[in-house]
Order: sequence, then structure tokens, then C-alpha cells
Amino acid sequence: MKRKKIGLALGSGSARGLAHIGVIKVLEQEGIPIDVVAGTSIGALIGALYAAGLTPSQMEEIATKIDWKTIGHLLFSPVVPGSGLIDGKKIADFIGEMILMEDIEDLKIPYGAVATDLSTGDEVIITKGKVIDAVQASISIPGVFAPYVYNDKVLIDGGIVNPVPVNVVRKLGADIVIAVYLVPNLKKGITFFSLKKGEKKTIEEDRVLKHYAIIERINKRVKELLDKGWSISSKILALFKGVNGVRFLSHPEILSIIGQSISIMGHELATTRMKNDKADIVIEPTLSDIALFDFHRAKEAIAEGERATSIVIEEIKKKIRKTSFVYKLTHFLYK
Repeated sequence: MKRKKIGLALGSGSARGLAHIGVIKVLEQEGIPIDVVAGTSIGALIGALYAAGLTPSQMEEIATKIDWKTIGHLLFSPVVPGSGLIDGKKIADFIGEMILMEDIEDLKIPYGAVATDLSTGDEVIITKGKVIDAVQASISIPGVFAPYVYNDKVLIDGGIVNPVPVNVVRKLGADIVIAVYLVPNLKKGITFFSLKKGEKKTIEEDRVLKHYAIIERINKRVKELLDKGWSISSKILALFKGVNGVRFLSHPEILSIIGQSISIMGHELATTRMKNDKADIVIEPTLSDIALFDFHRAKEAIAEGERATSIVIEEIKKKIRKTSFVYKLTHFLYK
């Protein structure tokens, strides 16, 4: 008699999504199989790596050993303002080096990624074709990455329509769905940047960052980008004229502001969708102090994923036992 299939729905959340690695790590340590995986945005990336056969340890090593500052300079190639600030091709090439399998159909377990059709706003579920196409479409944050053209559709980040793809996991055949919900609790506030101790401000505390230390850091970053040949429009760099007459907007802050807007939308959308697309178990890492582009804080994110999963691990095992018992009883009565 076949056991019930267990599926993992990995939510969006940019750098916070590195917590997915910790979640998978604990599930494997506890002997809980993952038969199906689907993801949105960063969840699509981590899900693809896992479905391709990378172990949690391998993913953790990649995430924690990468020099994110250097990689950022190499991967963040500007494109014409208007379609997106970052060209996703180099990022796709970088991801492709880690995923040796080209086609979704060749992955070790069923896999799906969620993107958004820019023209219609519809959810696009990708379960066939090139793995890199699926990932690149799902991570194309509007205003940050250039939209991705796939099968004659212009696609952007899936988090805009489905932050936690529970429905996709079920469509792929999962009987039990474990969802990982990364969208932060807005009541706790969202940080624009990961700052030094004593400098952190949240949206609720202060809607505009006024610390001169941050302003200096941002302006320094602008100069670095310009020195490296960035052809960013001066209108974009001067989008905000600053606080108290001080001008302070750089490319990193543009990314952060766009990211926060998506988080706010995603929070409301995820709350609504998960009432309808109910998961059997929801894992909620507490990540509101990790900014959207804090990939250098991988160790913290992964550790929090482990902690959050450990809290509900007995509940997961209980759910599996209960479902298996009902399945066996039904099979016995009606065979």
C-alpha cells in the first residue's frame, strides 16, 4: 500500500527565503520525506535546487560561503530603466551552474514554480519546460528585474498573485501539504535595511530613514555604482530629494522600497489565499528583522528556518500518522 505523498510549498520573501534551507534540513533529519515541491520567487529557486538533488547541507554551504558583495557586483547588470533595474540573465546563468538538470521533467521529484502574467495579472503555474525559465520568471520582481518572456507571455514575480503556492503542491499530487510562510508580520514592522545595532528603524517607527549614517552609506554606494559604469538615470537616483534638504536615494534603496511594497501586498494576499488554500501544516519563521536583500545573513535565516520547523515537527508527524491511519482504514473498508 502506497503511503500518502507529502508536499512542500515554499513561499516568497527574497533573502528571508534562505530559511527554506533550514526547514528542509530539519524535515530530512526527522525522516520526513518530501515527495513534491513548489515555490514562489525565492521559494521557486530553493525548491528547484532541492528537486535537482542538492542536499540541505550543500545549499547551506553555497548560501553561507558565497561572498555576496562580490557576487552582487557581478550579477547585477543594469538594463534600460523602465523594464527593470537588473538583467536576470547573469543570475540565471549562475543558478544554472548549480542545477545540472535542464528540464523540470527530469528533476528527482515533481516541481512547480509560480509567476505572474504581467498583461492579465493571472497566476502562471510552470511545471514543464526548462528549470531556469521557471525560476527566472518566478523571481522577476517588478521594477527590480526585467520581466521575463516565456511562451509568449511577459512574466514577473509570482509573489504578486500567490506568495505561498499551496494549491500548486496539491495539483502536483500531494496529500499532505507543509507550507512555509515567510511574509513578515507587519505589526512588527519591516526594515528597509539591516542596520547596525541602535540604528534599526521600522516602517511603523519612522517612514523615512533619517539617520545620516545611512544617508552617507547610501550615497557612498551610489558613487561606487557610478564608478563601476552604472548608467542609471539621474532622475532615478534623485527620485527622492531627501529629508531636511539632504538627498539620499540609491539603487539599493530603490530595491528595498519596491521590495517592501511587495511584502505589504504579499502579506494581505497570503493571509487571504491561505484561508482558501489551506495547508495541513504552516511553518512560520520569524524573519522581520532580516531585510529583503540581506543575503549575507544566510546563517541567521537558515537557523530560524530550523527553529521554526522544530517547533511544529511533532505536529507534522502526528498529521502524517493520522492521515496514514485514515487512508489505511478507508482502503481496508472499501477494497
